[in-house]
Amino acid sequence: MSQDNEYLPPKVWKWEKESGGKFASINRPIAGPTHDKALPVGKHPLQLYSLATPNGVKVTVLLEELLALGHTGAEYDAWLIRIGEGEQFGSGFVEVNPNSKIPALRDHGTTPPTRVFESGSILLYLAEKFGEFLPRDPAGRTETLNWLFWQMGSAPYLGGGFGHFYAYAPTKIEYAIDRFAMEAKRQLDVLDRRLAESRYLGGEDYTIADIANWPWYGQLALGRLYDAGEFLQVQEYEHVQRWAREVDARPAVQRGRMVNRTFGRWRSSCTNATTPATSRRRRRTSARPMQPRRLEEGDLEACATLFAQEFSAPPWSEPWTNERALARLEHFHASPGFVGMLALGDQGEVAGFLLGNLEPYVEGKLFYLREMCVATHRQGQGLGSELYRALERELATRDVRAVYLATGRGIPAARFYQQLGFRCSEGMAFYARGLKH
Repeated sequence: MSQDNEYLPPKVWKWEKESGGKFASINRPIAGPTHDKALPVGKHPLQLYSLATPNGVKVTVLLEELLALGHTGAEYDAWLIRIGEGEQFGSGFVEVNPNSKIPALRDHGTTPPTRVFESGSILLYLAEKFGEFLPRDPAGRTETLNWLFWQMGSAPYLGGGFGHFYAYAPTKIEYAIDRFAMEAKRQLDVLDRRLAESRYLGGEDYTIADIANWPWYGQLALGRLYDAGEFLQVQEYEHVQRWAREVDARPAVQRGRMVNRTFGRWRSSCTNATTPATSRRRRRTSARPMQPRRLEEGDLEACATLFAQEFSAPPWSEPWTNERALARLEHFHASPGFVGMLALGDQGEVAGFLLGNLEPYVEGKLFYLREMCVATHRQGQGLGSELYRALERELATRDVRAVYLATGRGIPAARFYQQLGFRCSEGMAFYARGLKH
């Protein structure tokens, strides 16, 4: 930054304009409500008011883990709080959390109802209430709390520091990005060293320490935060990667990630402002998708909708619209050698699809897998593998010798293809060059 552009703070700071950036409209230097709005209350004792940010995911993951263990008292109503629209400043929400931050919980199973705010406090409250995910022996309990509170103190440097200046600030400031990138990598190294000597953060058992840290550092390691995996070289943290994948594979974690999510296919069923996304039974009783079938021209519009939703979300975060997605899928469909497979959910919605084109080669044919897309809430359930196996059965009837594809490095999609048996070609390279207009 040059001397001419250097900011000189006044003697006394005054709030005279918005700060700029993605969250400028909701940032303010005062507390308290901005409007009157009562919070809805559902039928279960636990009422959660939240959003599927990393802090929000902590609580829904723990609740889903408790339900998976059979604690029916952990049934909850999850009400969406749209922080970008300032709903956290409503009078009802401020009554539950005077700090106006999600998540906030009210336990109506006590008299009077108990309010619990701050994600770490909620995790501790629920762990003690149900006697789970917090060791009872003093040494184990203390080590778990060490890492729980480490996360509470460290994550603001990752989110409010690195994440803000790298992804959300209106201008890219080298000093700020360098400062917080250095701290983010230091924190990853702290975790990596701990996980080199222990399966989980608190010891050999999965605890609220892991549940608190994974939505931030686990998802960062998996390439889901700020599109910063390559920038921070997260694949270098071997033990964090092992831990992140292990936690990510837990069914309760996969369910917890979806609650109150406002992007991706799941949003239509769990982000209604007046109907809570709670019914655990409703979330978990979806039938298996129908047997994959051939993708037809009449399916393209629904596939394009899913495509735009999924690839607009992390880790891709590409600016897809339904129209652009449809144009791309129609192009492949109209090209010679088109082959596609489709899976529908129990309500007839598109749960996933893949498509590509046959290409003649020296001996036989090759198949170039152009696109594969599975609804977020269906991922981790074997649907992608079913689609690919259906594709291979189809290709076996057409004298196809090999399947090729291109995907991002170090992201979950790459690991999925590796599990299917794909290998990164040693003899070929993928090149790209932009064109000037």
